[in-house]
Amino acid sequence: MNSPVGPWPILDFDRLALEVNADLFVDWVPVLLGAQKYSDKVQDQFHDLRSTLIGEVTGSHVRAFTLRDFHAENILWLGDRTGHARLGLLDFQDAVHGYRAWDFSMLLHDARRDVSPAAHEAALAAYCAATGTDRATLEHELAVQGALNTLRIIGIFSRLIARDGKTKYRAFMPREVGHLRRILKNDSLAPMRGWIEAHAPLEALEAA
Repeated sequence: MNSPVGPWPILDFDRLALEVNADLFVDWVPVLLGAQKYSDKVQDQFHDLRSTLIGEVTGSHVRAFTLRDFHAENILWLGDRTGHARLGLLDFQDAVHGYRAWDFSMLLHDARRDVSPAAHEAALAAYCAATGTDRATLEHELAVQGALNTLRIIGIFSRLIARDGKTKYRAFMPREVGHLRRILKNDSLAPMRGWIEAHAPLEALEAA
């Protein structure tokens, strides 16, 4: 990938990067909810759970070029162009060699815009039809990566509100918490769902 200062390497979205991203949740949610931090025991429980999910992602999920910040605010429709050139992108400096479901999660679980059930279904159906991807496999990848991604985003929003005083992000929190609530209904995420229910009640996050 070229940049104004020369070639820019596309790094792997590896285990360490995924861990750092997910840990934003456990680092900043307790601050937003009025506590300083979780106990070592509670943090260790979270780390074990997210490590299990990350192990699955890095071990078996399909790799793909990933922007990581793929949401409505960064997508431009350039109607005077044709084909793929009609899609303009902003804020792509965090591109990595990641996973096919990551940006799909960002798109379908947008924090700033509602995505209707019909649009959600149409996107999944179109992707599977165009690529021959097994629908059940893709939906499982979306659940696991979507959980890690929404944990990351809620952690970022919590930090922006609690540390940086950027209260406008409170308006986005209920929608993102709603995404996490729906994603955690997946049976494979039952252990993480149990941890969230015990230590980061989603109702409290929605009201924070």
